[in-house]
Amino acid sequence: MFGYDGYDRYDGYDRREERTDAGHLRWFGCDVSMTASMATTVHNWIGAANAVYRGDCDEAGYGIPSNLRASFPRLRSLLMDLDSWQRWKHWATPGRRHTSARHDKLFPAERAAFGEMLKGPFMLAQERISPVAAADAIGKAVQ
Repeated sequence: MFGYDGYDRYDGYDRREERTDAGHLRWFGCDVSMTASMATTVHNWIGAANAVYRGDCDEAGYGIPSNLRASFPRLRSLLMDLDSWQRWKHWATPGRRHTSARHDKLFPAERAAFGEMLKGPFMLAQERISPVAAADAIGKAVQ
């Protein structure tokens, strides 16, 4: 079960603070322009949690987990691997380049999907992926 215990602001960034016992998530949102400055601030809040990231499959979206891994090297992404790209790429739309995004800390499965996405470049918004598939991936991540 996922449970929100409340809504708050964290140093100017929206966050939802949830319980940290089994089956609950700490959930926060950001975009590629905030991640570098935000990582240190959020570090104490996330702490040693088993962190996961789910975002858009575009150049900026792959830059976010790469940037966050400077502080959270074990951060896993959800639905951003090559298998997911191949399954859902029919929902991708033309994207735009984000040449300032860094991608040096992508895991191999993410890097393979990133390479395919760049051929467009394309953008696969996370909202276009089946909500059932997303819920399943999130459920598996917290088990």
